[in-house]
Amino acid sequence: MDSPSNKRRRVLDRLSDLPDCLLHDILSRLGSRQAAHTSALSRRWRHLWRDVPCADLDEREFVNSSWVRFEDFADHLLTSIPPETQLDAFRLNLGRDKDRQIYLGSVAVAADQWIRRGLQRFPAAVDICCSHYCNVAWRAYESITPESPMTGSCAAGFTRRLTTLRLVRVGIMADFGKDLGRYCPVLQELYVKRCDVHMC
Repeated sequence: MDSPSNKRRRVLDRLSDLPDCLLHDILSRLGSRQAAHTSALSRRWRHLWRDVPCADLDEREFVNSSWVRFEDFADHLLTSIPPETQLDAFRLNLGRDKDRQIYLGSVAVAADQWIRRGLQRFPAAVDICCSHYCNVAWRAYESITPESPMTGSCAAGFTRRLTTLRLVRVGIMADFGKDLGRYCPVLQELYVKRCDVHMC
């Protein structure tokens, strides 16, 4: 016979009774760090966040943490996504204050890697936002592997599902607009704000 506390616990945890698809939708509306924290709720939730079809890397969620902690989380998240998963959204928000200049080089290198890994999951929406310019670039046409030096993420077909692209304070190439139709055939929404145009 169930004790009153067990009955109460089952009544209060109706959320866990929902199907995975609904729980994934709920978790996709949280930042990835918040979604990962739900793994502490119960065994049912332990790995649920890993199958959410949204990667949301938001440095502002790490305001009281070091850059290394954010970098480790981002690397772990993007390598934890099952290879067959196609993302509904990939979001990267680098939102720290200007004091980040100490490690601008590592920000650009890490961000390029995260963007490449995010695009390799064929996202339908990409949102890259930097609160201050930090050498992060939309390098869609650059090498993604040493074996294919002339193939960038877009040319490799990773943007073929891309319907929404939002770039804020990100470096873009001069021919960015010209090649969008070729590499992003189903693009419906484009938002570009305060982006630096690189001529070469």
